[in-house]
Amino acid sequence: MANKLHDKFISAHDSFICGNIHNKIFKRNFNLWDKEEKQLLELAGAHDDKCTSVVANACPWTTSIIIDELENRNLTLNDIRCLQYIDS
Repeated sequence: MANKLHDKFISAHDSFICGNIHNKIFKRNFNLWDKEEKQLLELAGAHDDKCTSVVANACPWTTSIIIDELENRNLTLNDIRCLQYIDS
């Protein structure tokens, strides 16, 4: 399943690495360990509509991959409910 998600990222962004995706979207990389660089990324709209769009696209891709896998194994969501995280 991870390979399928990887392939979606490659198809859409030519990479699955944030720095490479930043370079494609913003035409530059950002050093996220540097506060000034991180601020520049924010000012460029990273969490307004850029990076959030990348994640928003990944959500339905991931959901589709999981549903396909469940169907291939003749399982339903009820079959995997026991795998849910329980906060204790």
